[in-house]
Amino acid sequence: MSRKRRTPRRDLDPLLGEIAVIVKRIRTSKRMTTREVADKAEVEVQTIFGAEAGLQNLTLTTFAKLARGLGVQPVELLPPLEHPADAVEVPPKASAEAPAAAAKPAGEPRRMEDLDTVLEEIHRLSRLALAMRTRSIISH
Repeated sequence: MSRKRRTPRRDLDPLLGEIAVIVKRIRTSKRMTTREVADKAEVEVQTIFGAEAGLQNLTLTTFAKLARGLGVQPVELLPPLEHPADAVEVPPKASAEAPAAAAKPAGEPRRMEDLDTVLEEIHRLSRLALAMRTRSIISH
């Protein structure tokens, strides 16, 4: 009989790990068992175990159900942003009258923007979309 190999903690997605800590903290602070949360969320107990271990990559629907089972808004299960939206600088839009000097010379290769900044913005927008989507699911 072969046993499933558990994923070492260091290989886990950091976001899933942060959500796991939040889910478990909320559940234990409300003195709820995993069975109680699963019943209220209408999901399997294994889903709760996986979420609390950081192993469960939840769908939006399951994420919303989990929040409902814990009696919180889905956004409360998300960790705070490292860089709040008001700290993100949005570059001004280029206008048609922008000086030609701003354009790169034809022979110079285009350089990527600061990749970390772009990835952080993608992450921020993804979480914002998730929060908006889960609010929509709950309100319907």
